[in-house]
Formats: sequence, C-alpha cells, structure tokens
Amino acid sequence: MPEGRSWIVSEPNARTWEIKTAREGEVYYRPLDSSGTAKGSWRPGLPPIADAQLLPQSLRDVLDLFAAREDHSEEC
Repeated sequence: MPEGRSWIVSEPNARTWEIKTAREGEVYYRPLDSSGTAKGSWRPGLPPIADAQLLPQSLRDVLDLFAAREDHSEEC
C-alpha cells in the first residue's frame, strides 16, 4: 500500500497544501505558505478544495484504492 507518499496540491486562488498517506487508508494534509513552508499541523482527511480534479491523478488512484479496500472490508 502507498504508505508515506506525499503530494503538493494548489488551487488557482493560491491556496496550497501538502497531502500525505500515513498508514493504510489514512490521509492527512497541512497548509503551506507561498514559499512552501508548512503553516500548521497535520490534519486528517483531505483539504477543503473546490474541485477534486485539482488532485494529482496518482493521489486520486491511491484514494480509489483506499475506498475499494473499505468497501471490501464491509462485506465481511
């Protein structure tokens, strides 16, 4: 599973976040300033982005993997 990967996501209005996976199924984000320095602590989930299409395809693929595993575990 893609543990420990990270992505930088920016919105057109200049808001930027770092998003990372921690353990299987866990995603965290933190805001970045204009120089790329973290402005806060890690928060669970995804940042409040206006359009999911702003997420890199590789991150969307990982999120799809997480969702598929959750759906499969509920069937047990």
